[in-house]
Amino acid sequence: MRVTIKDIAKMSGLSITSVSLILNGKDVRVSAENREKVLRIAKQYGYTPNSYAVGLVTRRKNTVGLIVPDISNMFFSQVAKFMEKNLKEHGYRLILCNTDDSAEEENKYVKLLTSQVDALVVCQAHGNVGKLDIPNFKKNGIPVVAFDRYDKTMDCPVVATDNKTGVKEAVGHLIELGHRRIACITGPIDGFSYSDRFQGYKEALAEAGIPFDEKLVCNGDYRFESGFSCTLQLLKQRPTALFACNDMMAFGSYKAIEQSGLKVPQDISVMGFDDLMFSSMLSAPLSSVKQDLEGMCDKMCSILYDALDGKTVENSVSLFKATPIYRESVKEAN
Repeated sequence: MRVTIKDIAKMSGLSITSVSLILNGKDVRVSAENREKVLRIAKQYGYTPNSYAVGLVTRRKNTVGLIVPDISNMFFSQVAKFMEKNLKEHGYRLILCNTDDSAEEENKYVKLLTSQVDALVVCQAHGNVGKLDIPNFKKNGIPVVAFDRYDKTMDCPVVATDNKTGVKEAVGHLIELGHRRIACITGPIDGFSYSDRFQGYKEALAEAGIPFDEKLVCNGDYRFESGFSCTLQLLKQRPTALFACNDMMAFGSYKAIEQSGLKVPQDISVMGFDDLMFSSMLSAPLSSVKQDLEGMCDKMCSILYDALDGKTVENSVSLFKATPIYRESVKEAN
């Protein structure tokens, strides 16, 4: 028979509310002896919390919403995995919403989640960055954290990667290897995170005295297909190296290079950004800029827990270090 909070309250002689607060580690005006009694009974009878019942007492749904633009991108899949792991350890469930990078779909999910979650983490769709109706969430007591794609005007905490520094270091490495014609596949430039990657590329060239050539730049959409089509276009400019602003596009580059009868890195060096799980499994393991995804997810959860506990949370931007990982996909220029 499953032991409930009601059962423990009866055995301990305390109210259901007091028992619930004790079992959830919350402040409650009871003696240390009574607190210990409740915990001892719960352990003795193998009590496991009923999240619905707890929610009725605490007026929480024990649920956090996560909105991402493209779950087929392994970057966002990994974010969801790390977030869910952390939330489970703290008694929360995750609702995952995929917008397919559509501002319209994002707006629908935002309206839906307002009545479904205690807190929200969001990576906005392109064209919608900075337009989230944060005041409405605040009015409903729902803390919001933005991650990856963001705008510094957003009225909420932001967790992201130091994109510019990571890209600048990676492209600088290609320059040290003797590359001068370095192509770049970027994406829609809206929001600081992705424009920073492009800026890092340009600054690395400038500091090395290499003129910026717009013919060596192609705007993708951070998906495999755009990496493929952009690479076919860029190969006409005969670059010796290519930097893709995420690994998914770099994977597309590999296919285009192979289809063109060329090889990585013998004919062209390739570098990506994200260091996804499959990046090290390619025939020529991909060099990539690694993001601290688990650290970022832990930070986002920590911010939400503080906000839900009534602590003051500043609208600061927390940037995590990006570290280039060099593998067999890059070599000295011919």
